[in-house]
Amino acid sequence: MSNNPKQFYLDFVYDEYMKSNSSFAYILTIFDYIDWSLVPEIKNPGVGRTGYSPVSMIKAILIKIIKNLNSTSDLIDELYSNPYLAQA
Repeated sequence: MSNNPKQFYLDFVYDEYMKSNSSFAYILTIFDYIDWSLVPEIKNPGVGRTGYSPVSMIKAILIKIIKNLNSTSDLIDELYSNPYLAQA
C-alpha cells in the first residue's frame, strides 16, 4: 500500500496503545488471528476510481457483525466517530 505524504496516518504509536488499552482490543485480537494472505489482491485496471482493499472491506463487515450494527450507514457512522476503530 502506498502512502500519500499529504495524508495523516495513525499507524505509528497508536498500534500498541490500542492493543493494550482500548475497549476494542478483542477486535484487534480477532484480526491478528486471521490469515489475511488468503484474501486475493484486486488490481486496478487503471480505469475509474481506485477501490478499497478486499481485506479492509472484510474487516469492516466483521466489525459490523461484532458490534451488531443494523446497516451500512450505522457502520459508517461508527467508523467516523471512532477513528481508532477505523484505523484497525
